[in-house]
Amino acid sequence: PVGAGSSPTILIRSPYGRAFEAIPGGLMLIFAASRFAERGYHVLVQGTRGQFTSGGRFIPFVHEKEDGLATLAWLRRQPWYNGRLGMWGNSYLGLVQWAIAGDAGPDLKALVPVTTGADLHALTFGDDVFALELAVRWALGVAGTGEGIVRQKIGFLEQLRRNLQVDKISEAGYETVALNQADRAVLGESASFFQLWLETEGDPDHPYWQASNFKAHLPRTEAAVHLFAGWYDIFLRDQLDDYRVLYTSGRSPYLTIGPWGHVDNEALTLPLREAITWFDARLRGAGGRLRRRPVRYYLMGAEEWREADAFPPPSIETACYLQPGQALSWDPPAAAEGASTFTFDPARPTPAVGGVRFSPEAGRTDNRDLEARDDVLVFTSEPLAADLDIIGAVKAVMFLRSGSEHSDLFVRLNDVRPEGLSTNVCDGLRRVSPQTITTRPDGTHEVAVDMWSTAYRFKSGHRLRVLVAGGAHPRWARNPGTGEPVGAATRLVAQENTIFHTVECPSALLLPVAEKN
Repeated sequence: PVGAGSSPTILIRSPYGRAFEAIPGGLMLIFAASRFAERGYHVLVQGTRGQFTSGGRFIPFVHEKEDGLATLAWLRRQPWYNGRLGMWGNSYLGLVQWAIAGDAGPDLKALVPVTTGADLHALTFGDDVFALELAVRWALGVAGTGEGIVRQKIGFLEQLRRNLQVDKISEAGYETVALNQADRAVLGESASFFQLWLETEGDPDHPYWQASNFKAHLPRTEAAVHLFAGWYDIFLRDQLDDYRVLYTSGRSPYLTIGPWGHVDNEALTLPLREAITWFDARLRGAGGRLRRRPVRYYLMGAEEWREADAFPPPSIETACYLQPGQALSWDPPAAAEGASTFTFDPARPTPAVGGVRFSPEAGRTDNRDLEARDDVLVFTSEPLAADLDIIGAVKAVMFLRSGSEHSDLFVRLNDVRPEGLSTNVCDGLRRVSPQTITTRPDGTHEVAVDMWSTAYRFKSGHRLRVLVAGGAHPRWARNPGTGEPVGAATRLVAQENTIFHTVECPSALLLPVAEKN
């Protein structure tokens, strides 16, 4: 900052390069740091261990607590440091905040974790399924930018080429059957962290995942926290759980949820503007510009912002049932018999279309081509007589009989406009195996699917639609149908699945219908 006086400090720790080390990561940090500095904050941008010109070996997330606390100890020795510290950043830059939040002491007074979470495992192996698209694209983004990932650092031009062609290059990894070869398909050689993720088989008790799980830090966090999430962000579910932990621990977190995905520009610009207000209030005592209510969320469909005292606001869990004839109704099915069958072929996997993606293709999009596939079931309601607001966690309970012991169940909720356009609202996937699902006496499985959370208005005259499939590739790694280890499976077996909608097996969505004000 220009001029004399005592100024607070903003710390930003990143593996994506500082200044002109990397494009676009380093340039984005120049822009963000300058916005804080011009408003009177000291700003320290630090490269994480083993990335670009930082020494040591980069093992994602493992050393961030140790290194973050060492950085804080260094700050305390600087003559310009006044003991008032804030941290800001998205994704990895947010997780490093949680790495030290519980142990930083009174210096750390304000956090702004943006589109991030406190537990890496929940992101990478949520629902016991490997997040293939995330893993491949992220490996492509960081491999070669530091020692310890590949044998030699890549040059600036190669970084730029990868950034410009990330979708095309990643495709080779998505199509690789044996996932332990997917990193080689896109990088030309193995990435050690990618192999480690697969070798752990998603076991949350593995030492690696324990070292990158900072959930226990949340209740001990003394800093004031403002969380920024997106309805189509890959961290949404984990970040809402972080909010819940903070809230139930007696903290007073702020929460903002926008309609964006992980790589949308607005997912960075709005949190940057709001962070300035947050730091002014928490580091300087200038709280006059803080909003009155701590929760602000975007109600899609209505396309408007709402505020609340907590999230989710009060709602009534309401069942919407699958019916014969591809119908959807608020009434339970009355028939003693009724079933719909589809076959998931992992050699021709059902594609991921919009939704929660680590991709510019995330968000709301036209689903009609997806709904027309022969490996997808569709159930549609009658037009609504009045507006319907769904705010909170959406769940599905499906009664399934599968021809394979190993299969996946993907369920999506769509909004169908009067002219026929069908766009996705929220969805989820559950892995079905003898280890995860109990078989009922009639041979069916009662499968509960977490469809994540949303805030959405279905307008009068619109219809609800439920889409059921066996996967959404490459968001989730396809289920080979064999039960082989996640990284080593080489055989692909088609899986025939039957969904029941009867009196005894009433498959349904459970919707959080918002209470009227």
